[in-house]
Amino acid sequence: MRTGDADRPAEAAELIRTAAGAGSGRVDWMARVISPGLLTAANILGGNLTDRDQARARLDALFGPASAVFESAHATGPGAEGLRLCVRCMHLQLRLNEALDERDPETLENLLEDAGENSEWQFLVLFLLAQAQLSLATLDGGIPALRAGVAYFEEAANHPRLPTFAQPLMDAQCAPLALLYGWHEDAPENALGTPDDVLSHLPGGPAAPAASLLHLVVHGLAGLRPTDSALHLAGPDTADPQGHADTPDPGRLTVTRILDVPAGQPAATGPLIVLSACETDLSSRDHDEALTPTTAPPARGATDVVGSRWKVSDSASAALMVVFHHQLTVAGLAPPDALRAAQLWMLDHDRHPVPGLTGLLLAETQSDAGSLARAVSWAGFIHQGNPAPHAPVEGRQP
Repeated sequence: MRTGDADRPAEAAELIRTAAGAGSGRVDWMARVISPGLLTAANILGGNLTDRDQARARLDALFGPASAVFESAHATGPGAEGLRLCVRCMHLQLRLNEALDERDPETLENLLEDAGENSEWQFLVLFLLAQAQLSLATLDGGIPALRAGVAYFEEAANHPRLPTFAQPLMDAQCAPLALLYGWHEDAPENALGTPDDVLSHLPGGPAAPAASLLHLVVHGLAGLRPTDSALHLAGPDTADPQGHADTPDPGRLTVTRILDVPAGQPAATGPLIVLSACETDLSSRDHDEALTPTTAPPARGATDVVGSRWKVSDSASAALMVVFHHQLTVAGLAPPDALRAAQLWMLDHDRHPVPGLTGLLLAETQSDAGSLARAVSWAGFIHQGNPAPHAPVEGRQP
């Protein structure tokens, strides 16, 4: 092991590249949370270690008291800033953990307030919230950011769900036309499914009752501004009396339009919305990804929304969605549990087909079973909204 101060940045980068994605404890925390800066440093500085376990152990030891060298003049050149940020974050996490162990809410609050003033730390605060390393009990009431995070989950968990089979828009309008039109290339541009059509079936819209399940198989777009992110839907009829002359692309359902909540009391129960489209839970600039086409529908009364973080092949998406709806309707699982069950099914190389997975799609899943198990095929889908489970009940065959 090299011990010279000037070699430490290169050694750290070498170890990071070897250990990334397979670490545990502090190494795993670094690889997952600040991977862009670390991988940049690793790629520039290089390395050839192959023993992953050894790399993780050495890297964990490297970030001890001697890691102050990264703050020195020796840590210069390409990638050095990423390594310095890594160490500063590591030290902050250690101080936070010490304050937690000592049940010192004043120190915790001061540390997080200092972190919040620097944009470099904001992702760290979000990470700590997501991993529930800080609890309201420990903080004796908590600080505003933590209270807001917990309040969001409590509010979402207390928003009752409509039974998905009560008034599914997927069955009510789209299925007959899907049988008629066949593949999407044959569907007319002004088919059912304009932005106004979709919004009308959400709580507060003119449709009564509101849809209990709305499944959209469309294209998604992550805009330069989060409010410009959109779903590509059918364009309205040019003779539409509502008029869309001032709308650049009236077939786009933007986050802005979704958030334009009608006045009135919120619905007591909300629907499940499934956005089987690429990048519907992705923000191209605001990297906390707090505002996307997937996170916006709860403002319109949706209880659960499923979206995606990246592009997934059509066949993999279709297979996962068939299993997802099977888990919803037959197993009676709550949406977050149904999604997890579908993802576990994708991971299982010995998976068995569920009813509804037939024909060409079944043949594709059986011909290349390994591709479905790859993370890129299933991990992009995410649930937003009510995290609460409910006990499996006898459902209805789709």
